[in-house]
Amino acid sequence: MNKLVPLCVDLDGTLIKTDLLLESFLALFKLNPFYVFLIPFWLLGGKAALKAKIAERVTLDAAVLPYREEFLDWVKQQRSIGRSIWLCTAATEKLATSVADHLGVFDGVLASSATVNLSGPAKAQCLVGKFGEKGFDYCGDSQKDVAVWKHARVAVPVAASRSVDRAAREVANVEESFTENPANKFKLFLKAMRLHQWAKNTLVFVP
Repeated sequence: MNKLVPLCVDLDGTLIKTDLLLESFLALFKLNPFYVFLIPFWLLGGKAALKAKIAERVTLDAAVLPYREEFLDWVKQQRSIGRSIWLCTAATEKLATSVADHLGVFDGVLASSATVNLSGPAKAQCLVGKFGEKGFDYCGDSQKDVAVWKHARVAVPVAASRSVDRAAREVANVEESFTENPANKFKLFLKAMRLHQWAKNTLVFVP
């Protein structure tokens, strides 16, 4: 890959194996279960507003997040050869910055605000505006990332499903990809749900 072309990295599902919105929601519920009644009202302002409201109230420890170590090692290797690395995520700037500060590998962070959910076409528009058409390489994992790959020089699918991987190859050049066993995704989802804690949370909530 051309080291002069910025490498833009998605966070949820790509750099980490989980979703910061889920992680922050669980942290919010643990902080105070009654916040759940405010969620519908926050959502009236849109998904970006919901994320901002939750992020205002919780703090996540970036050190304990489940990173994709093989992919992260590759990102670090790309930085070592002189590439500019950017974290580009639909997570809030507060949470994304905590991850970037912990890893120390990113040159900048592009994240959601209280009014803009930086996902799909909105992320594509942001990256094209900053780096130009085909002026960046993008690492992602989901169907929403196809909208970004259409404008990227190179697509890097990470733990993507077969359909997403195929879509990436249809709209952009793929020089690297990182796969994952689908069974591991289901196990990770169950782990992220922290089912063993729900009984305790319920007992706290009922009184």
